[in-house]
Amino acid sequence: MNKKRRILIVDPANSPKSIQSNPDWRLLLVCSFRHMPMAREALSQGANVNCRRFDYLTPLHIAVQHNDTELIQLLCNQPSINTEARIIDGLIPLHKATFLGHKTAVEELLRNNVVINCTDNLGRYPLHYAALRKDMESASLLLKNGANVNVYDDFHESPLYTSVIRRPFLPMINLLLSHGATVTSGPNQISLCLLLEAILSARSASDIEILDLLFRKGADVNTTDLVGLRTPLHIAAMTGNSEVIV
Repeated sequence: MNKKRRILIVDPANSPKSIQSNPDWRLLLVCSFRHMPMAREALSQGANVNCRRFDYLTPLHIAVQHNDTELIQLLCNQPSINTEARIIDGLIPLHKATFLGHKTAVEELLRNNVVINCTDNLGRYPLHYAALRKDMESASLLLKNGANVNVYDDFHESPLYTSVIRRPFLPMINLLLSHGATVTSGPNQISLCLLLEAILSARSASDIEILDLLFRKGADVNTTDLVGLRTPLHIAAMTGNSEVIV
């Protein structure tokens, strides 16, 4: 039976003269190796649980990256842990766990009461990433633990928008709507609203099925855009989509 080996390449320019004399560097290293005893030892010797690697990853980000719930628990048990530490793109550990589809890591972080309604540099919430990945389990966990379903990123897009327009997925749409998602525009949005965009881009039978669901869940058939005051019927007629009109 072949054993898997992990190889860690360390940039000599960024490594300290002696790893043994630097508990922070040692903690980052052993988290990358997922070595629990040495992680405990580094913490007991005063390693900063919020220290960062050269790429700005903290030990908790690294543990999440490996989907290592035991290591996540160890780090979250440290009194000074910052569960909202951000890396370069603004992702906190919960963002990263959701982005990677690591459901057990998401569950462990939520068990440790991390902040759930947080944004990255694009204004995206963890729920946006669950919708993007079509990850029903993570989305359900987030919603069950208090994630706000009607949130908008810097592009005025909600998780529902992601599931209707960017990554169409009927089960996710149903889940979000069942938790109170609204088919409305983001604040200060001047482009077409979600419903009008869905009609404009409807091509397949599955697209029509999504539209039917939105209408059954209360989407306003008389809604208009903010520029031309066009209704869903105007958009359907403009595109010649008779299935939508019917």
